[in-house]
Amino acid sequence: MKKLVFYLGLWAISLGSSGQATELPQTSNLSVIPPTPEAAALIRFVEYPVSYYTGVPEISVPLYTVKSREISFPVSLNYHASGIKVEDVSGFVGLGWSLNAGGVVSRIEHNTFGEGLSIDLRDRDSVAVANDIYYLKYVANDITDASLDRYYYNFCGISGSFVIQPDGTIVQIPETENRIERISALSPLPGVPDKDFKITTPDGMMYYFHNREYIVSNRGNYTGSSWYLSKIVSFNRTDTVSFNYSTEPDWGKKTLGTALAATVVYPPPLFNLEYCDTSYMYLQQDSYSRYTKCQLLTDIRFNGHKIAFSYASDRTDTGLKKRLRGIDLYANNVLLQRVNLENGSYFPDGRMKLSKVEILDKNGNKTDGYAFKYVNESTALVGNGYAQDWFGLYNGKNNVTMNVVLDNGIRSRHRDYVFPEASYYTLNEIGRIAGGYTRFTYEPGIYESADRQLKIGIRVAKIEDYDGGAGAVKSWVYTYENAVPTSMVDPYDLRNYLIQTGYHTFDMADLIHPKPITQTNTYYSSSRIPGVPVEDTRIYYSKVTETVTGNNSLEVLRNIYEYDPNNLKNITRIFAAQQSIGTSEHGFKRYIGAEAPSNRFRPRLFNKHTIESNWAAGNLLKKTVYKQENGTFVPVECVTNTYQKYNERYIPVSLFSRSMIYLRDEHAHPYDIFPHTHFSDFFFFNVYVRTGCSRLKSTTTERYFGNTLMTESLVYEYNSLDYPARSGDNMQVRKQTYSVGDKNYIRRFYYPADYPANTYTFMCARNNIVPVVKEELEVNGTTASVQNTYSSLTLGGTSQVKRTGSVSMLNGVETGRQGISYDEHGNPACLTKPGEPTVCYLWGYSGSYPVAEIKNAAYSAVVSAMGGEAVVKAMAKAIVLSANDITKLNALRTALPQAEVSVYTYNPLIGVTSVTDPSGRKVSYEYDNAGRLQRMTDDDGNPLQKYEYMIKGQ
Repeated sequence: MKKLVFYLGLWAISLGSSGQATELPQTSNLSVIPPTPEAAALIRFVEYPVSYYTGVPEISVPLYTVKSREISFPVSLNYHASGIKVEDVSGFVGLGWSLNAGGVVSRIEHNTFGEGLSIDLRDRDSVAVANDIYYLKYVANDITDASLDRYYYNFCGISGSFVIQPDGTIVQIPETENRIERISALSPLPGVPDKDFKITTPDGMMYYFHNREYIVSNRGNYTGSSWYLSKIVSFNRTDTVSFNYSTEPDWGKKTLGTALAATVVYPPPLFNLEYCDTSYMYLQQDSYSRYTKCQLLTDIRFNGHKIAFSYASDRTDTGLKKRLRGIDLYANNVLLQRVNLENGSYFPDGRMKLSKVEILDKNGNKTDGYAFKYVNESTALVGNGYAQDWFGLYNGKNNVTMNVVLDNGIRSRHRDYVFPEASYYTLNEIGRIAGGYTRFTYEPGIYESADRQLKIGIRVAKIEDYDGGAGAVKSWVYTYENAVPTSMVDPYDLRNYLIQTGYHTFDMADLIHPKPITQTNTYYSSSRIPGVPVEDTRIYYSKVTETVTGNNSLEVLRNIYEYDPNNLKNITRIFAAQQSIGTSEHGFKRYIGAEAPSNRFRPRLFNKHTIESNWAAGNLLKKTVYKQENGTFVPVECVTNTYQKYNERYIPVSLFSRSMIYLRDEHAHPYDIFPHTHFSDFFFFNVYVRTGCSRLKSTTTERYFGNTLMTESLVYEYNSLDYPARSGDNMQVRKQTYSVGDKNYIRRFYYPADYPANTYTFMCARNNIVPVVKEELEVNGTTASVQNTYSSLTLGGTSQVKRTGSVSMLNGVETGRQGISYDEHGNPACLTKPGEPTVCYLWGYSGSYPVAEIKNAAYSAVVSAMGGEAVVKAMAKAIVLSANDITKLNALRTALPQAEVSVYTYNPLIGVTSVTDPSGRKVSYEYDNAGRLQRMTDDDGNPLQKYEYMIKGQ
């Protein structure tokens, strides 16, 4: 997919009826509570990937990059162009936008029991053997929690999901090299037994999630909803980035829901079933979620610098009453740059809209900016929130309910998909202050089944880039083939929305005057099935063609992307037909069941549900690049990949229970479903998700040069990826095999897990598992290798693991050796190689930048010439270089006449300000107020190079 990245100062493209009242049953394990809008927006990027195979373009506005000594990550505004749902709530940036700054672990709560209450998830077969009727009753009525919540994480470009099993075991979906731990909560809510999270990535970097917000259920239970990133700590614990938040007032969100209950009354005697009366009732099924202890990011602090986030408290829509107004970058408390957001306006339905982003220099002068337009952004939506299609997108129908069925039992057309209404309020144009704009055109997502065409969501059809003129300078056109829906459940099958109930009011003591039996079909506006809900269905495409055209009609390229359709498809579980038993108990029928005179009131249980396995999707099988020659597209390059899945398995995440037809005695306890006596009276089963991991197995690249074809093949091998794996050894590439011409290459890799020494065991214990300790390259029988050495050092009073050297070998004979020593910040201080000059480095600016490179001098001599170790340490710790420091650095040329000394100065977070070479010649670098390089001058102030910037049209 064309990737749109808006750099500061640079535009770059990379890719009813009334009736008899009835009490309704619980909804059987299907209560799903979403997190706050900010967290939900980040989760959407995990659940609904930005990719060619989803038809969602990548749209990002990078703002800054946090760069500390050992930690680096971007800060940006991201937009998810998958369509705006009617009930989407705007976050503090604007509808559809999210702030990517740090990250979050969020929980999708699958029940409302609250934190700390035990989960009783049992195996279906064991329940059947035990004939545990009460367990099935309690699960069916939401008395017993038999569902695992799903957790998602998205931080610093790393994302995934997991579940926590009843015994506390964390199972990742999919399996990754990240280590996820539950840790003690820093600030737990009194009376709520909760824990926080720590995720360690395979480079040993530790991410702590302590800032927690809660959801309060209708029962008054508090549940941790989202855990925001609090700090990042480097592997050696020598560098930290901290994230600070404010705690905001509670707020609530109502989710619309309706239902239609059709009730039939069978009067006695029961053998006259044809004499019955049917009535209808419209039911309002709104749900309400209250969010408390909500977190707002206020600043990010790193190495003496910070990014500050400011808010305005004037929002009038649903959600937090604050909107992100500005983002400021400070270096050592000096303002460097400011970003202003214009998001004080609203769409006609009242949701907050991001209209503009402006980039300002430290003096408040505008240097760049972007303006945003949206599809039909001035059009008021009808239906008061009820104008939703089956999947939650706007359909323009003036509905008063969201019912899926009419009084006659026929599917309602009021929930049908309608385009272009489905794309309303979706971003479709980005204007640049520097001139020009980019426009997005959308079309319906389409899946062709054997008997119908199904439209779900939207996909990008064309992206056009204009420089301000009438015609597009460049365009990207997309066509899609081989569509696969993520849920194979038919959204039009009304059984997916149905719960059937019955009331047996016959009094055993009164055989002469029996009372009627009632039976009710209740159709809900959202699906009642487990697994992947109908309304969450998306369409994936296993073949996408991208045609790129420049302003010259001859400048045409075509890229074809192909994905494995079997990987895109989730697994469907199909059930055998479920029949009514209809036996006699307590003197009369247990329930009417199959003897009901109307087919619509006979048992109509859904016959399948989807097992989610989205992690397996997205592997690119083939990419073919074509160019146009004489009106014909000819291939230029074809890259073919194969993959292998490891440790695939199914994890039970809930037990679904529903009686064949709910039957209650109206005089009995509300939860005493009557008179079920055997497990066969229940429709129950375990719901699973699939997990595992997918790894690249081979890559074949074919390049075409006229009639000549050149082929390169690369094969990857791994150790066993079965679960559980030994610590530090579960997913790394072990061997690469490839050929170029007549040469065959084999590369082998060895990692910390391959070595028993204490240092490597320590690295694995902290999940620093990816450094290559040894690499071998075999070329036609000749073997060269590099063996790295990692050692535990005490630097600055802390124990750190560093690469302290390497040895190069050729067929077993040493050919080179390198030694590395470090300063107290863990920065390289001295590099030694036999037969080569020693290279030393001195550091400054809180240990973040090298300020001198000295060749051909021992490190001890350098330290002595600087005035001793205390002087070198003080210079390294200082946030800026003093004039005295610079003088001492330049004096090294005199004190060490045999050495080559280069000296560097910096403006932190901006760039290098001077370079003085070994001969003493100095080049200075000057920047404008926006941090852009403006001129280069020599020692005498003579200009060497000059740069000018202006906004187009000025």
